[in-house]
Amino acid sequence: MLAPIPGQLVAFAGGAVFGFWKGLAITMAGVEVGSLAAILLARRFGRPAVDRFVPASAAQKFSYLLNDRSGAGFFALFLLPAVPDDALCFLAGLTSVPLRRMMGLCLLGRLPGFAVLCFAGAGAGQGGWAAPAVFVAAVSVGLAGWFFSDELVDLATRTSSRWGRR
Repeated sequence: MLAPIPGQLVAFAGGAVFGFWKGLAITMAGVEVGSLAAILLARRFGRPAVDRFVPASAAQKFSYLLNDRSGAGFFALFLLPAVPDDALCFLAGLTSVPLRRMMGLCLLGRLPGFAVLCFAGAGAGQGGWAAPAVFVAAVSVGLAGWFFSDELVDLATRTSSRWGRR
């Protein structure tokens, strides 16, 4: 919730210390607990809590999600690298999407990125070329996501609005 250490670094380290499967399980458990805490804080204390933890620029950028009743927009954004997941979780607490559904979307949307990082971390101590190659690819995708975040968010918004109409 307070993000003193980026989750991506923790996922890489978790893979390195515990191996892929155990590192991924621990990482995802931590992600789910933190996400649940953010959503519940927002549901309990409302907009004042969100304003306290979410920068105004992020709240404004993702405010369209507050009308998302299916959670599809959140899921699409959780899949993208370099999107402020913590801010999304706080905003999710202001929606009418059922908690169980939102937690599932959070888990499934964030799983691919954390799996890649845990895999890279698990292979880092074993030598060879696979883990460094995966890590370089993940960092490259993350940087591209950061540089093109506005375009990716627009694409995710258009895609999720089409999902919501079906």
